[in-house]
Amino acid sequence: MVPAMDAPGAPSGRLCTELRTLLTVTGKTPSMRVEDIVRCFDEAHESGFWLDIEAPEEADYELLEKTFKFHPLTIEDIRHQNQRPKVDEYPEYNFTVIFVAVWENDEIALREHHLYVGAHYLITVHQEPSTQLKELAERVHKSPDLTHGKPAFLTYLAIDALVDATFPVLENLDDEVDKLEDEITEKATQDSLQRIYHLKHSVTELRRFLGAQRDVFQALITHGIHLQQADMTLYYRDVYDHIVRQYETADSLRDLLTSA
Repeated sequence: MVPAMDAPGAPSGRLCTELRTLLTVTGKTPSMRVEDIVRCFDEAHESGFWLDIEAPEEADYELLEKTFKFHPLTIEDIRHQNQRPKVDEYPEYNFTVIFVAVWENDEIALREHHLYVGAHYLITVHQEPSTQLKELAERVHKSPDLTHGKPAFLTYLAIDALVDATFPVLENLDDEVDKLEDEITEKATQDSLQRIYHLKHSVTELRRFLGAQRDVFQALITHGIHLQQADMTLYYRDVYDHIVRQYETADSLRDLLTSA
């Protein structure tokens, strides 16, 4: 993470803290002063950059809308959360909403991530900490060659990390379903039956979001990647295949829970 430094003339309120990460595709970490962030944005066509914002506050929204000129509707989506996976196309960028499944306290939790994808930049915004994006930022900082020197490849790495985070959750679910099947075979209890009912509801919700996410990436493949290099299509097809596998796994788990 990059140390915080407030700049003269910065928007009011907290803007640059330890919850912000700024990287170029060469792995450099410019200071978090507002003028440096704006300079990276203005010069993105030269070196590309990624700005990650966690737990945004008013000054962050002001930066997105007033300085970067992102559409107010996208800002509202970030403020209010509870969106569905989607991609909205604007003339200079795509605004994409991606959900990440995490396993917390033996439960599925869905984490909403918002991505502004331009021809030479990526801006990610999320309320809760994102282990996937934090680890990716650390990897790029240590090994800049991971990006191939391309903003488009950095964007792909971020999206791929977010999507693949759901696989461990599905593995945990599979183990949980196996355990419950063994318990019921031996002796069905009220607790185990309630657990099955609860998991079925959670898996059904996850399946619904994965279905919508699958449609988002189909749209990205067919419409949205023109903002970055067209040669990234094969990489996004691979991401799409991962989501299809996740959807099919969730579908199978739902069937198992229904028949349990």
